[in-house]
Amino acid sequence: INAEYGGPKMNYNLILSFALLFSSALAFGTNCGKPIYTFNGTLTPQAVPQNLKVAFFGDQGLGSNPKSVLEMIKAWGAEFIVHSGDFDYTSSPSSWFSLIDSVLGPSYPYFASIGNHDVTAWDGYYTRLVSRYSAMGAAQYCVGELGVNMVCNYKGLLIVYSGIGTKGNNHVQFIDSSFKSDPSAVWKICSWHKNQRLYQTGDKSDETGYAVYDKCREHGAVIATAHEHSYSR
Repeated sequence: INAEYGGPKMNYNLILSFALLFSSALAFGTNCGKPIYTFNGTLTPQAVPQNLKVAFFGDQGLGSNPKSVLEMIKAWGAEFIVHSGDFDYTSSPSSWFSLIDSVLGPSYPYFASIGNHDVTAWDGYYTRLVSRYSAMGAAQYCVGELGVNMVCNYKGLLIVYSGIGTKGNNHVQFIDSSFKSDPSAVWKICSWHKNQRLYQTGDKSDETGYAVYDKCREHGAVIATAHEHSYSR
């Protein structure tokens, strides 16, 4: 699903079956005086739900159409969301979370990686995301810096949330080590926001490098990106 500026856009719904679990704590560091939220977990295999539904999208926005997309996700019975960056285009964490909570509630599992339009207000987004992860019990499933170099093993999906091209560094190494941590995982997914020109249908330039794509490919991972809106509808 792409919900950029409100349209229900390109829909893709995964019905998956898989497994795993974590137990972890949340650590706080600093970077140039700003807090860094880091999840510290220990991967533990768990039973996989049958007929698991997961919603993937990016480039969301605010308004009635993005709300309709969330309502559609709820109606489908998706058990969690993977958001590949660009939240509301207004740098308003409170407005974005109000939209989500109005449809899905404050503890619905909602995982996200940073997009370029999220950078200005990132402190506000990740502070609220940390609170949400705590409310939905997700801290135990995740390792690393929230939305930038983070891996979560939730209901059998081993997903890396990367800030490649937008924020942070050592993304390729983090992807590699994350997937090596659980080579038995059946479903592996890489989620980030930006693109390489040849891997999109619009006019975006090379912004991530091919190394992250290759590393995900080497581990047999599906890649979910956003940023380019030409595929949306």
